[in-house]
Amino acid sequence: MTLIATTARLSLSEFCDADATGFFRLNQDPEVLKYTGDTAFANLDAARGFIRQYDQYQRYGLGRWALHFNGDFIGFCGLKQHLGGDVDLGFRLMRCHWGKGLAFEAACAAILLANDRYGLLRLVARAMEENDASSYLLTKLGFSRCQHLDAPPWQGFELELHTASIEANLAAWRDTVSLTPRQGPK
Repeated sequence: MTLIATTARLSLSEFCDADATGFFRLNQDPEVLKYTGDTAFANLDAARGFIRQYDQYQRYGLGRWALHFNGDFIGFCGLKQHLGGDVDLGFRLMRCHWGKGLAFEAACAAILLANDRYGLLRLVARAMEENDASSYLLTKLGFSRCQHLDAPPWQGFELELHTASIEANLAAWRDTVSLTPRQGPK
């Protein structure tokens, strides 16, 4: 397991085989998948195969990261490089961990990584129109609605990382997030 960052309650790491059972369970919950556009894994081997074929770390040096709470896999959060150049923030947690501030905590770490480690100037995100919780979270993180990023049923959001208000957030988040040193060239 390659540790990327830690927060007060979470660790963010690259996906590994040990995450497969938790990832499978996460994607079996229809409420978790409701606003994702994804389908459930057919079986545990499919989840394991997804993890083994996940190539964002090798291709771009970043990706979605496994979230662990008290050592247990509870979901993922992180960055995804798109072919058009946009990097998006995404998150998904097991339902039993909703409403506890964990998605916010993980997203703060991912945004800090985007700025401090990867030198990104802008992030995008998308949430289905009916997904009020994710839209609220994105707004709380500093994202603004950006209609030119809409792709119905998805609403687009944008975060410029070098504005005064976001710089203030980043400074505060540096007190609560610990980024692990890079391991070799990425």
